[in-house]
Order: sequence, then structure tokens, then C-alpha cells
Amino acid sequence: LRTLDGGNNWQPVNTGTFYDINDLYFVSDQVGWAVGDNGIILKTNNAGNDWQNVSVGTTESLNRIHFSDSLNGWIVGTQGMVLRTTDAGASWKQLYSGTTNALYGVHFANNSTGWVVGSGGAILKYTPSPPNCLPTIPLHQQIDIPIDAEITWSEASGCEDGYRLSIGTSPGGTDLLNNQDVGNVFSYAPSQPLPANATIYVTLKPYNSIAEASGCEEFWFKTGLNTLCTTVTTTNDSGPNSLRAAINCANTNPGPDTIRFDIPGAGPHIIALASDLPNITDDGTIIDGDSQPTGKIIIDGGNMTDYIVLLYSELNANTKIKGLTIRNAPGRGIALHKCTGFSIENCNFYGCGRLDPQPQSSLLQLWGCENGIVKGCRFGVTENKALHPTRTAFGITASGRNIQIGGARSANEGNVFGNNHFAVGLWSDAMVPLLAENIRIYGNNIGTDATTTQVWPNYHAFDMGNDMTDVQIGNGMADFANIVRHCEDFIQSGYGTPTVYQVEYRHNLFACNNKSLDYCPCTPARSVDIALAQTDKITGMSMSGDTIEVYQSGDATCPNTVCQGSVWLGRTVA
Repeated sequence: LRTLDGGNNWQPVNTGTFYDINDLYFVSDQVGWAVGDNGIILKTNNAGNDWQNVSVGTTESLNRIHFSDSLNGWIVGTQGMVLRTTDAGASWKQLYSGTTNALYGVHFANNSTGWVVGSGGAILKYTPSPPNCLPTIPLHQQIDIPIDAEITWSEASGCEDGYRLSIGTSPGGTDLLNNQDVGNVFSYAPSQPLPANATIYVTLKPYNSIAEASGCEEFWFKTGLNTLCTTVTTTNDSGPNSLRAAINCANTNPGPDTIRFDIPGAGPHIIALASDLPNITDDGTIIDGDSQPTGKIIIDGGNMTDYIVLLYSELNANTKIKGLTIRNAPGRGIALHKCTGFSIENCNFYGCGRLDPQPQSSLLQLWGCENGIVKGCRFGVTENKALHPTRTAFGITASGRNIQIGGARSANEGNVFGNNHFAVGLWSDAMVPLLAENIRIYGNNIGTDATTTQVWPNYHAFDMGNDMTDVQIGNGMADFANIVRHCEDFIQSGYGTPTVYQVEYRHNLFACNNKSLDYCPCTPARSVDIALAQTDKITGMSMSGDTIEVYQSGDATCPNTVCQGSVWLGRTVA
């Protein structure tokens, strides 16, 4: 019933329920509450003209309701039921009362002091204490958690108001979320994906009107790789799920990222570029062409009209590119500048430098790089084992230190070079500044394949620039020997007057080349005068300390050229 004239007249109001209403409480002239049997809670926002049902999931009879202010209210009922709201009734939370007696009265002097009375002489006083910390969260100590995972937790005992959450990438860190009040909820979905392949640290602090929980343990879990936007499913040059979009995604997501391919169809899958791909700017980026289930991934620059590189990475650590075919770039194919810990594996390069005005383009350029490897790649030879008609100036150009080109022949780590003016060029770079230092060139097939049956001529095998420090071409073991065939010469070496020239050639197999050495900056020039050559012994004269390698020559398998050193016989020191 409702009156508008001080109680002289009363009119019935439809509440929408047939259950008994046990109590009413108006917070203001317009906002009021009613509670009753079977868990009924009703609210009006227009002075009782209309009532809406508020469900809290209980069927207990609710007997009394009281608000200490516009936000904080309490309801009591049968079976010791006590409900509390701290958000003006938007949500209600059941509190532990410690009794199963029916409760009939409630009054609060303020938000932290109140009394409840009930059957059996029950008198309860509400004196809250700080809540307890959570013992754990479901993600604690888990690994390979998706980077878009939601962080969840159970309700902390004594927590009536909410939780403050911190998230970081180091112990005690708050770089991802700094003590944010997430409310009285039991989950949090980060607004941005978590860093991939990282350890995430979480601190959750329950709080109530008295205080915040103290001494709460920090939890941790490890995320997996980023697969949200780094899986390429289309050959489109741009747009969703393209390689261009995946690189941009990896660049904006801190930490390591692996770009994988899952393009439908048998392939080959040709990504025809109209412009160069985004520069790789984030450490730990892997582009894994071998992840494609069927068919090869081919990145084609035939539509590009500017003299630029297809794929570029600068000042990054741990860039890894594998299983791609890079072809028809107007300039360089792939260029790494001042990168560390890089790896280029199982890639195929050809047809690049088609707009090179010099020509000085490289299929692969390593400029001022450190601590990396190039293995199992082909330079100048197509996927069909044919020579591309465009001869590139360099297969690989490299400057820097601690770089290995090739590897063990038994593990197929050597690279193949064909139809390059120079297969491998090592240059010092005063601008970086870095010399070519501690470079290892092992197990490569230059001008042919591992069986030596293919004829894939390069003009020069090796171009050794000025200052070279601790460069090894071959390491003295057959498994790391470079095979060089069908070239104008084995080595074109040295320009001007180098300050340092430490290049060692050991146990390589070179044959069918027009000449072995074009120029060597040795002072004085080294020569060996052979005095006696027999089937079991060779003797001669050289300078003291020189390392002498002996090969068997012949021309049976090298038409029109000299078979300079197809069989390695041995080594000695003069």
C-alpha cells in the first residue's frame, strides 16, 4: 500500500510478486527497497510507483533490510542469512554470520559497526577485520599459458569490498598493472595481450572497509608463444593474417614472437609484395617458413619498383628466419644490420638485385653483425635446382665478428651458391666500426652441389676485403671442407694495403676453376718449390713456419679447365 497524503488515504501497488513482503526501506524519496519470503528483493526508483525484482540466488525468507548510507546496505533472513551491498544494491554478497538461527532485525551505526538480532536470543555484532590473503590462484606455477588468458581467483575470506591487482614481468613488478582496484570480482582480463614467452608475476590484495590484506604472496606463471596475430593464413600482401600484419604484430608485442604459416592449399604459396615488408624491430622475432603444413612459402618482389630490400632487421637480438624462398627483390633479399644472435636457415635466395645500378646487391647482407649463423641455404639456385637468369653481385656479404657461414657436411649445414658474381664477400666496415673478425666458412658447395654433379658457376668463390682477422675457410677436417667448382677463381683476395690479413684456407676441395688465387696481399709472397713428387712422398722448399697442404690434380672430370685440387692428400708445416 502507498499513501501520498500523510496516511489519510492508501492505495494498493502492484509489486509483481505474490510472496509476502516482510520489510521496506527507503534510501531517499525516490529509491526504496522491499524484502520478503522466498528470497524476494524488490527495488523502486520512482517513489514506489514501479518495482523491479533483484535476484540474489537464495530462497530463504528475507526479514529486514537497512542502509547505513546510499551505498551500504544489509539484509537478514532465515538460516542465519546476512547479505551486504557496497554499491547501492547493484550486487549483494552473502556474509558468514556464524549462526543458523532466523534473523529478524538489523541496524548499523556506520559502515563498520552494526547489530543483528534473531530467534533463540541471537545477538550478533558486526566488527570487520582485514580480509585474508588468497592461498593461490589457478594459474600459479603453470606454463604455456595463452597470452590472452584471463586471471581468475576464488573469494578471499573476510573480503567484502574488492581486490587490488598488480601484474609485472619481474618479481614485484607492476609494469603491466599497478595496484589497480578491479572491484569485488573474481577475474581480470588484461586490456592488452600479455608478453609472450615470459614469466608473469601477479599480486592480489583483498580489501574491505577496515583495511587491505597484508603480506600476500606473489604468484607467477609463464606465457607461451604469441599466436594471436602472428599466424599467417593468406598470401595477401597486407590486411588481416598477412605476413605484413604478423610482422607489425610481433613488433608491437614485447618479447619473443614466432611467426608461423598455415595457408590453405598445396602450394607453393607466393606472397607477391608491392613494397618492402616492415622492418623487424623487436628482439627474438622468428619467421618460420618451415611451419607451413604444405608447400613452400615464397616471398616475391617482382612487383616492386623501388631499389629496396625485401626484409630488413636492425639493432635486434636473436632474429631467426627459416624455410623461406626470397626472390626477385629489386635490391637486397634480406639485410641484417648490427644484429646479434641471428640465424638464417634453410632459405632459398635468387633473382635479387634486378634494379641494382651498381651492381653491388646481396641476396643476404650481414652488416656489422655478431654471433650468428647461416646454414642450409641456397643462393642463386631456384627451388627446382636451376640457375636463375639474373646474376646477383653477391650471394652473401658479411662484416662483423663471430659469424659462421655453413657447417658440418654430415648435417647438411653447408650452403649452396650458384650464378653469383661472388659467392661470399667479407668486408671490413670502418663506419660500424667492425672488421671481418672470427668468421668461419665451412662445408659449403660453391658452383656445384654436394655430389659435385651439378654445374652452377659463380665468377668468384670468395671475395676477401682489406682487414681480415681470424678468418677460416675450412677448418682442416673433411666434414667442414668447402667444395669450390666451375668458378673463374677460387679466391679474389685483398684490396689496397690491408692492415691485418689473417685468412686461413684449410682442407678445401677446389677443382674445375680457371685459376685458384687472383690476388693475395702476402708480403713477401709465399711460394713452394717442389723438388720431388712421388706416390708416397712429396718434398720441397718453403718459408719456415708455413702450413703446406698437398692436393692431387687432374683434368679428367673438368673439361677445358685444370682440376686443381679435387683430392686432398695431407698437410705439413715447413
